[in-house]
Amino acid sequence: LYEELIVDVEQMSPEAAKYVRARPWMTPDLMRKWGVGWIPGNGRSLFRKNYLVYTHRNQQGEVLSYSGRDLQFEKKWQTWLKEGRPEGKDPSKYC
Repeated sequence: LYEELIVDVEQMSPEAAKYVRARPWMTPDLMRKWGVGWIPGNGRSLFRKNYLVYTHRNQQGEVLSYSGRDLQFEKKWQTWLKEGRPEGKDPSKYC
């Protein structure tokens, strides 16, 4: 999966590009090195659409797991609040 991660902000969704640009230390080289990037959610990945994915490795550099941040969380959170905070439907920021 980490080979498919997009690290060029010009190829990312507007939300992903905004998130990365707000973090100047998050350069393409650093993102490649640490296995961080945007996944478009094209049906071939484990993650839903528009997540920033983080690769977790062991000391030998082998991939152990992935986690992701929903780049649409803030929008989903505001919608949830406006709907009166329906129980069991609160949005998840991470997966």
